[in-house]
Amino acid sequence: MDNLTHGLTGALMGQMGRKKKTGLGRAALILGANLPDIDVVGRLWLDSTEALGFRRGITHGPIGVALLPIGLAALLWGFDRWQDSRGKRPPGRDPVRFKWLYVLGLIGAISHSLMDWFNVYGVRFLYPFDTSWYYGDTLFIIDVWLWALLARSVWWSVRGEKDGGRWRMRAWLGAVLGLGFIGWNWVETELAFVPC
Repeated sequence: MDNLTHGLTGALMGQMGRKKKTGLGRAALILGANLPDIDVVGRLWLDSTEALGFRRGITHGPIGVALLPIGLAALLWGFDRWQDSRGKRPPGRDPVRFKWLYVLGLIGAISHSLMDWFNVYGVRFLYPFDTSWYYGDTLFIIDVWLWALLARSVWWSVRGEKDGGRWRMRAWLGAVLGLGFIGWNWVETELAFVPC
């Protein structure tokens, strides 16, 4: 999927209540949901064909998904400490807990690989242990309807949070609708490829 979809997915998971586990929890989810795409830096030293082969490999597999969130947690934890040392830390920010930054980054990274599986390009879930590609063939890499659903759900939840409403429930409803949209697309894809 594209990075906007990944970011909106991370934001929606935050609105489902996960962001309250630690200060900077929302950032850990959004950045974690985009983290595996760091493999795009392969374009700096690989030609276009090799760079394409490098994509959705080690950073999307168990090693990258488990280790990259450690670096993200360290950066966010360090950023909080840096803000505190300069007297610029927002007073309303919850205490920052490294463990929860890692867990939320991990959840985001896992969601990234799962979302990438849903499209035709696929993902190598088990790389480097297994180089097989897995394809969900369910969504386009860019799906404006999914963007709209996720963005609307995040907005509705944030608005409910500001108004003192049931913001978590709104986010959960958005997540259920998103999963329903993905399921509907999967059924359509499967029916389209049924031999006559």
